[in-house]
Amino acid sequence: MRLAASLLTLFTVLLAWPARVPAKRLPVRAYTTADGLPRNQIHSIVRDSRGFMWMCTGEGLSRFDGYEFTTYGTDQGLPRSTVYDLIETRSGDYWAATNGGLCRFRPGLPSGPRFLPYRVTGDPKTEYATSVLEDRTGVIWCGTHVGLYRLEPPDSARLIDLGMPRGSQYYAQVHALLEDRDGTIWVGSGSGLYRRGRDGQTRRYTTRDGLPDDDIYALLEDRQGQIWIGCATGLCRTVPNPGASGRLVARVYTTQNGLSGNHIQAILETSEGRLWFGNVGGLSELTSNAEPDQPHFQSYRAAEGLSDRGVQALAEDREHNLWAGTDGVIKIARNGFTTYGLPDGLHDPNITSIFEDLAGDLCVLSLARNGLWINRFDGQRFRATRPKFPPELDWLNYYGWGWKQTAFQDRAGEWWIATGRGLLRFPKVPSVEQLARTSPKALYTARNGLIPEDAFRLFEDSAGDIWVATAADRGPRNGLRQWLRATGDFRDHSSVTPGLAKAFREDRLGALWIGFNTGLARYRKGRFDFFTVADGLPAGDINDLYLDRSGRLWIASAEGGLGRIDDPGSPHPRIVRISTAQGLSGN
Repeated sequence: MRLAASLLTLFTVLLAWPARVPAKRLPVRAYTTADGLPRNQIHSIVRDSRGFMWMCTGEGLSRFDGYEFTTYGTDQGLPRSTVYDLIETRSGDYWAATNGGLCRFRPGLPSGPRFLPYRVTGDPKTEYATSVLEDRTGVIWCGTHVGLYRLEPPDSARLIDLGMPRGSQYYAQVHALLEDRDGTIWVGSGSGLYRRGRDGQTRRYTTRDGLPDDDIYALLEDRQGQIWIGCATGLCRTVPNPGASGRLVARVYTTQNGLSGNHIQAILETSEGRLWFGNVGGLSELTSNAEPDQPHFQSYRAAEGLSDRGVQALAEDREHNLWAGTDGVIKIARNGFTTYGLPDGLHDPNITSIFEDLAGDLCVLSLARNGLWINRFDGQRFRATRPKFPPELDWLNYYGWGWKQTAFQDRAGEWWIATGRGLLRFPKVPSVEQLARTSPKALYTARNGLIPEDAFRLFEDSAGDIWVATAADRGPRNGLRQWLRATGDFRDHSSVTPGLAKAFREDRLGALWIGFNTGLARYRKGRFDFFTVADGLPAGDINDLYLDRSGRLWIASAEGGLGRIDDPGSPHPRIVRISTAQGLSGN
């Protein structure tokens, strides 16, 4: 029986996925009407100065305090049910843009009306506020279905003539507002992008200026001063200081560049400088812009944990989690689990070993029907390489009993790989990928003293010696051998060790600890000390060993829970046991 493909599988969930395997499944927590949202239709998400997350929904304004939603709707004085946008001003006031007009909102008021309507146009037919902005001077700007208004306290507003074309009412609809670092107001509308300088001069940008279309839905200025423009058919990045140069668009991005959809509805730059784009197709992150002409987007769709309705709103909370408005609202945990699968370059999801090479790159060993593969992670995706095995090792012999520590690059840069028919040693190569074209310099088998030949575990100690545990399916007993770097020969320890070696760890004093299926051993100064249940060792196979930053040795057993040795260098170390009696869920 070969256990390599089943005993340790990192991506267990991948095994049940259909042919279209999702890439990088997101750590998502979804909230819907079942969790207290008044409606699953989310127009925007806003974090206030107190850390509350506000959801602008199709049926009121909902505040999330980390535990539950509190909703403010028409029963609390909201003029109409749909809320499109919300801001908190520098003075602490809240303004909400609704389909019944602009409102001043006072959520903490103990009594009296919480919403004070501010009639922008005075005409119920055109009183439809879609976006709201406070500029650096404290002036409130309001986008509506009939253009842009500037509030003039105490109770009036002035229509700003942007030169919008006449004709369809849609041309005058304002979808997005932005004030850049120079104090310029940018307006995204159904008839193009408008730039209004501090001097009141206005310029309109359309497809004639390089925009993919005239329907603008989202605007953001990043840390570099570039403005990102979300259009109905693509994403644009402006040239630096577009107002001075006269030129606007530096680059247009679409699904051909990796976006999950072309209709961009929301743009967010996080506190860490990461750029996210919500669109009808899903969610995209700009993961690399080192070469502006060759950007890299990581995209997520319904298969990666999102709703199939796409993403209409984005925000970041105090803990740097990402919030996305979709069919309901989802929280994407900053430190949650991310799953990698076949679309991310992994050749096969049957993972047997994970390690770093000398360059610090993450390498993942996977087994497939066509052999053994080393998958190197380049920061974006995995690059799969099948090492060049000698002809005498057909694919059936790639599979040994081992998992977890079955391949590594040693301190000299050479590569060691355990197989079912011996131990392979490859020479140092400039990159992992060159192992596909490089023959091994040695295959250690019974002819070299490796008995049995089925390599189960590998470990390199501080002296550069390689320890090899071998497993016996039948015939000879399990083996433990030490490959001596100084001579290139094997030293046999099988006759004095108690069984199959399953884990290795070297302590700070240079002693090697070895976990067996029958106990624990310490090897130092050429001799073994053995520890069993009689010495306080937890019962069962010792499956793993770990040395923490305090120098304590942790022992993982198959039946008796955890063991801990606080002073591994002691002549007679004391083993502390931790089991279900101390709170473990299982032993």
